Amino acid sequence: MRKKDPKVSIIITTHNGSDCIENALISVLMQSWKFMEIIIVDDNGTGTKEQQKTASVVKPYIDKCQIKYIVHEKNKNGSHARNTGAYYSTGEWLAFLDDDDLFLPDKIEKQIKYIYHNNVDMVVCGGFYIKRNGTGYISRLCEEKEILKQYLTEKILFNTSTILIKKAVFIELNGFDVSFKRHQDWEFITRVLIDYKVGFVSNPLIIKYSVGRNVASNARLAEEYIEHFFDIVGKKIYDYSNKQYFSIKNYQYIRVAKLYIKEHNTQQAKRLLKKTTYNHLAGIMLLLSELLHIYRKLAYGMKKSGFSYYKYHKILMSWKNEFFDKDKS
Repeated sequence: MRKKDPKVSIIITTHNGSDCIENALISVLMQSWKFMEIIIVDDNGTGTKEQQKTASVVKPYIDKCQIKYIVHEKNKNGSHARNTGAYYSTGEWLAFLDDDDLFLPDKIEKQIKYIYHNNVDMVVCGGFYIKRNGTGYISRLCEEKEILKQYLTEKILFNTSTILIKKAVFIELNGFDVSFKRHQDWEFITRVLIDYKVGFVSNPLIIKYSVGRNVASNARLAEEYIEHFFDIVGKKIYDYSNKQYFSIKNYQYIRVAKLYIKEHNTQQAKRLLKKTTYNHLAGIMLLLSELLHIYRKLAYGMKKSGFSYYKYHKILMSWKNEFFDKDKS
């Protein structure tokens, strides 16, 4: 006999996303799982043009559905916004959706079915990670050894929009670390992977489009962000597995070194590579990492025009018409 169907709070966070949040919201409203509440946290700042534009976009849905719309007085950041949504939530489980990501219709239902049969604190799903022209990757997940290393060296892909987590666990973790401007998902998911039981649904159940938002504008900022990441959770990773720690640190320093090289700043790249455990072999390892990255693209990549941004946009608009036409029939 199955337990009572759990209520899921889906928290949509938005900042400078008035042009895409409608699609995200529709993808939530069309979920096959109906035991849920929707919370939109607007992090644009009260009264700003972007906040007013966002409010006008979501108003028809708020009027029709019981959707909570919470506006931050001023821009705080994504971590704050997710924590705000969790604070106002009433569900037993929490799901998060960035304003430029989309849920596939059975995302929540398949994750709930997984937790019916598995005693886990968080379940993660696969996803489509694609550009607007439709090219990109399919990420399929499974139970793997050294999952933390696989995640933080980007051999497998999942992000905040892929997770479904117990609210009680989220509270125990004190939510997202608000000091992070970037990599808040890495920091939060790292703590969950180390201290809690995590399950994986292989199916790709979200779509994440690469639209160039929230990317470090230069190598110096990228280095600052990753150093902050290691300052906060580096010791925790090391205590959990020093072997995985050094693999992760080497990968991340090489990743940022490649950004310096793209900026033709070889001196800074060499400085950063000296921090790896490779030392004089760092240049060779840099080349090998690039080759491995290309291999992963070939091994896990896809070119599928059927998931182009504009084609999926048309599907969402048909869902929108279906959603608003229900009352007319």
